[in-house]
Amino acid sequence: MSILDVLHLISSHPLYPVIYAVATPLIVLLLRVLHGPYDGPLPPWKYLYAVLIYLSLVPGMTALFFAFYLALFQNTNLLALSIYTYALPILSMVVTLVIMRKSVRFNEIPGFRTLGGLLLLIGISFVGLLLLDRLRVFLFFRASFVAFLLIWIAIFILLRIAVRLIFGRFRS
Repeated sequence: MSILDVLHLISSHPLYPVIYAVATPLIVLLLRVLHGPYDGPLPPWKYLYAVLIYLSLVPGMTALFFAFYLALFQNTNLLALSIYTYALPILSMVVTLVIMRKSVRFNEIPGFRTLGGLLLLIGISFVGLLLLDRLRVFLFFRASFVAFLLIWIAIFILLRIAVRLIFGRFRS
């Protein structure tokens, strides 16, 4: 079974992604009601928020990267994509994070900086692949070697920041 088969299976049974996409923001709202206004960063609640962040960010960012991949590399029309597999996880992720932001600061949630660094690393790698795909002819015929070095240095610096965020050596 390929990833495309899984995406077709999800889009052919739309009830499950809708339930999943609605459940995460509702659980965040329920947690907000259960604890007091300043109790979000306390131990039992912050771990539940951490789980909910992973449950919303992983499908949301995966759908976002798949949509970008299909639009930029495969030249697929985004309007032809299934709303259940691409738009709904992204919308659920945004709504979950907006609601959660009112209850707790993200730097108080364990693992959020590591997850943010990992997503930044994936995003930068995606942009690097896009640059390699789109600029291969441009670099050899139109751009100077200095422009290529500047692009590479910028990607390297961003990757270094992402790795430091992942391993916790970055001080804010």
